[in-house]
Amino acid sequence: MTLHGKVIELNSLFLYDLIVPVYNGLSYVQECLHSILDYTESGTYRLIIVDDASDSRTQEYLRRIAADHPQQITLHRNLENLGFVKSC
Repeated sequence: MTLHGKVIELNSLFLYDLIVPVYNGLSYVQECLHSILDYTESGTYRLIIVDDASDSRTQEYLRRIAADHPQQITLHRNLENLGFVKSC
């Protein structure tokens, strides 16, 4: 699968992919991602986070959570804000 020119390896072990576009809104992003991680069965999904050129605080949080969950989370960062539709 290709996302904005970046090849993302598909793993047949996952039942589904969750794509979460992010542009700032750190408190909402934290709540969303923690809900997914806490209430969705581990190993059944891959979480693809698309950071749409968020501020440095949001970027750092996304880097940390992706590093903490390398088997579940793929993080892609747009160098400039492309908007919701292009980020999805």
